[in-house]
Amino acid sequence: MQIACRACRRPLNRIDHPGGRQSWVHALGQQEDGTHEPQPVLTDPDYRCDLCNDEPVTSLLVVSGTVRITPISMSDGPWALCSTCTELITANKWQRLLNHVTTRFRGQGVHLFPHLIADIRRLHGQLRRLAVGPPVPLATNPDPHTPGPEQETPAPESPSGPV
Repeated sequence: MQIACRACRRPLNRIDHPGGRQSWVHALGQQEDGTHEPQPVLTDPDYRCDLCNDEPVTSLLVVSGTVRITPISMSDGPWALCSTCTELITANKWQRLLNHVTTRFRGQGVHLFPHLIADIRRLHGQLRRLAVGPPVPLATNPDPHTPGPEQETPAPESPSGPV
């Protein structure tokens, strides 16, 4: 279980604000971003690739430590990958991964300013350094449309929960 949006069941990213306040946002490039406000609940989410937003998820990239997404947003859990991102990471083709991700985002209508491309490259570099091995194939692909039980979001003071 992790924090996902009640409306669309997509995993949400946590933002840690100064003073300890937290908020939740949809990931960059997700079609739900901008169609509704995030409604965080603890549930089994409707997974997509964490890098390019493709479906289905076929593997997980386990990392050791915290991956900084933005200066105030981070993740310390495994990263869900589609088959294309899995193949590119396994083959150590990080520039092709960047090209794939930026092409997918542009196809989803995301305008990628040069600083966003640099941020994606930096994120990929962190994943490369922190990966504890190659992507781990899922035994069976989770059905992304099977709803799970919902629970209320943990209190903002709680550091637990994925980002």
